[in-house]
Amino acid sequence: MSAVSVIAMTNSPPDDAVTHDHILRVGTVIAVVLAGVGLLSLIAVLVSAAAGVQAWAGLLFLAYACLPLAFIMLGFMVIVGLLRRRRH
Repeated sequence: MSAVSVIAMTNSPPDDAVTHDHILRVGTVIAVVLAGVGLLSLIAVLVSAAAGVQAWAGLLFLAYACLPLAFIMLGFMVIVGLLRRRRH
């Protein structure tokens, strides 16, 4: 073993901490993407309504589904973050 690998092994965090951080980061990115898709579809629906054109039903579904899902996911991430800070 080289000295670099020994130093790398002693300074590495526990495997479960890396896994939880990675899961939270990926979950946050997914929630932000859902919120962005929901907001863009809501804007498209509002613009089409202002133009007097009927919006595609899929845009309505995206707006109704993505925004609440993103809100719930981000709320969950906040609660998990608070619980993790409380433990440390």
